[in-house]
Amino acid sequence: MIRRRTFLLASAALALSASRLAAQTYPSGQVRILVPFPPGGATDVLARVVTTDLQKLWGQPVIQDYRSGAAGLIGSRQIAGSPPDGANLLLASTGAILTLAASRWSRRRPTSSSPIRRSR
Repeated sequence: MIRRRTFLLASAALALSASRLAAQTYPSGQVRILVPFPPGGATDVLARVVTTDLQKLWGQPVIQDYRSGAAGLIGSRQIAGSPPDGANLLLASTGAILTLAASRWSRRRPTSSSPIRRSR
């Protein structure tokens, strides 16, 4: 009996919170898709198709921003440093994302003392 009551209360709470979440609209303003490669490539073509379809779907302006250089690292870093509000999206290959992750890892790694000890 207690389990059933707990289940019903949890279901009611979930239903109320789901109705609040469904009432929120996304996006509430302009969305920027950042492409970390130069225009004219396959990523550019994909970005143009996605931008057009998202504008029709959302009814909000979606713009493309090209920040090429350093194998996608410049644009990926800019998105990584932007606020996590959903207004900035990254359209990149996994290589650009892995390059970003590797650059962040190398900056955080201590350089003064190596974790690998070599015997003499």
